Amino acid sequence: MSARERFLTHMRQSTLKIRKYKLYYAINKYGRDNFYFEVIEDRVPLSIIDAREIYWIKKYNSYYKGYNSTKGGDGRIINKLEDEEKIISLVQDGVATTEIAKIYNVDKTTIRRLLWNKGISLYNKIDNEEFVKLYPRMKNKEIALYFGVNEVTITRKKDELNIRKNKKTIQKWVNFNVNGFKSDFENGIDRTSICTKYNISNSTMYRLAKKYNLKCNKRINKKNRRSYANNSDFNITNFIEDYNNNMGTMDICNKYGISLATFNRICRKHNLQKHP
Repeated sequence: MSARERFLTHMRQSTLKIRKYKLYYAINKYGRDNFYFEVIEDRVPLSIIDAREIYWIKKYNSYYKGYNSTKGGDGRIINKLEDEEKIISLVQDGVATTEIAKIYNVDKTTIRRLLWNKGISLYNKIDNEEFVKLYPRMKNKEIALYFGVNEVTITRKKDELNIRKNKKTIQKWVNFNVNGFKSDFENGIDRTSICTKYNISNSTMYRLAKKYNLKCNKRINKKNRRSYANNSDFNITNFIEDYNNNMGTMDICNKYGISLATFNRICRKHNLQKHP
């Protein structure tokens, strides 16, 4: 390939916007008419062509302050047929492109460019039929491990196939006590306790409450706080004594089964000074 042919190839490929090369970004930004090429050295023997490329890129510092995306010296190496076959074999064996680049002393972009030109995908293909069978009964992380991809790929595949995990209906929860749930909710039991007791999420709890038209008989503010005053195990005298004895905040919370917010409310209510 002549220098002119190589230059025109860059011009054509820059319009595709599928490769993140500095040169292509610049061509699209400033326009093709603002770029030209010059031959700075010709008739270079093949035995030293890689070294000369590295020399010129380093001389003009075009890797760091120019449009070269590699430091050079990689073109001739991976153009060898035996090297291409070896690289493809390594990729198929699961070796990362970064490690392969170190073996051949080239940039990882060069390895990916070779694979792209050979029509080889770096990503494992997911069988749609098998994916549809696994998705309802396995978590995203488990499916990702099964196919050898990351969880983001699984999410994209799910959106591509437009499938969703079916939500369990209350009738399918064999061990779910509907009457107990209704009683606890209407009696004002703490929402977190209800979710923990019945192994449901907060949104599921409210869906069930809406479904059964449940209303809380006891007044609970928007943060669903428990009243420590109604807790028979709570002794304010002991609380104040522990606080004044410089017991740790979290130790007090754990001892009396209260949250940090409740702890702060009690301190404000009884004018307890903050620990130094």
